[in-house]
Amino acid sequence: MSSKKYLSIISTALMLFSCAASADVITFKFVGTVNGGNLASAGSQIIGTFSYDTKSKSVNSSKGNAGYRFADPYVMSATVEGHTVSTTGLGVDIADDLGGNVEDLVDIFGVSIQVDGDSYQDGYFGMRLGSGPGNTNVLKNTKLPSSYDVNEFDAVNINAGEIRSDGGQTGLLLGFSIDSVVVIQV
Repeated sequence: MSSKKYLSIISTALMLFSCAASADVITFKFVGTVNGGNLASAGSQIIGTFSYDTKSKSVNSSKGNAGYRFADPYVMSATVEGHTVSTTGLGVDIADDLGGNVEDLVDIFGVSIQVDGDSYQDGYFGMRLGSGPGNTNVLKNTKLPSSYDVNEFDAVNINAGEIRSDGGQTGLLLGFSIDSVVVIQV
């Protein structure tokens, strides 16, 4: 092998390694309990995953707020009573120290969803975690979290997820509480 070709292979490998080393992709598993909708029975378990690169830059930000958007392969997916739900991308909106009935807030969601192979262009699949008044230490900033302790998010009537076919009054397919969010792969 010529030294020129060898150097080219080595430099390509180093470049690929440095790109992989700079990424910090985390995959999370979430578990919830169904509490509404007609896709599954109340009390059933919904189990899903989502991933994102914690080193990503926000697409919009202001003091205490940041929004992140990801394309495939960063998606949200879940199964519930034999049904499969997935999104075509992922969004994460973060608010730190809002100063109201919710202090720290994370919205994790996907739009344009598929349920058992049927597409809903105006659909929504997401979940929200928030901390209650005075609980400003759950998030330290608006960077993407590398872990979630669901128990720290103590806001009343905020910590929940839903799957919707559209934004209309009859669009709710499934509502669920959030029992846990854990890291399954880094």
